[in-house]
Amino acid sequence: MDLQVSAADSERRFGEGDFPEELNRLNWGAVFLGTLWALIHGVWLWVLLLLGLRIGAIFIVVRLQVLSGFAGPAAAASVVFGVAEWAVLGLFGRHANRLAWSAEAKRLASGRTQPPALVLTVGKFRNKQTALLRLGVLLTLAGYVYGYAQLNSSAPSRLVPAAFGTVCGAAVLAGFWWVESRRGLESSRSS
Repeated sequence: MDLQVSAADSERRFGEGDFPEELNRLNWGAVFLGTLWALIHGVWLWVLLLLGLRIGAIFIVVRLQVLSGFAGPAAAASVVFGVAEWAVLGLFGRHANRLAWSAEAKRLASGRTQPPALVLTVGKFRNKQTALLRLGVLLTLAGYVYGYAQLNSSAPSRLVPAAFGTVCGAAVLAGFWWVESRRGLESSRSS
């Protein structure tokens, strides 16, 4: 996540004034951390939305498993919800920087203060997002490795739908990456 922020914007307090155009891009840390990222940045509506999607998906898939076993409808629902979750996370990541800026601007407008060590500048926000991206990728990969190990040991027949869902989710992420890279090329050509 190589965000090029001007020197003037880099030292500006995060949440003050107009949103820097340099931050108007997909935040991959928000994509991979989802609900945790929203909690960290105080984006409460998205916390509820992302938790609701996850809980709803688990409820429906588990219900279908009970009714039909994993074959058929439960496997299909698992794949559909997995792809839908990655798509929603991609949309969230596309707007995450602006959402965090707005949440911080509201906090500043309310007069609530923070200890000086917690005050963010645009540059510190950018560095924090790079660290959150690394954490998010690490946790996502660890979750997939653990999940596949559990499936392989307890229910090898579930590996095919799970792998298909992972590939579809990766395709959704690749689509977001492609769109974001095209936006970057177009903006660099116009500069």
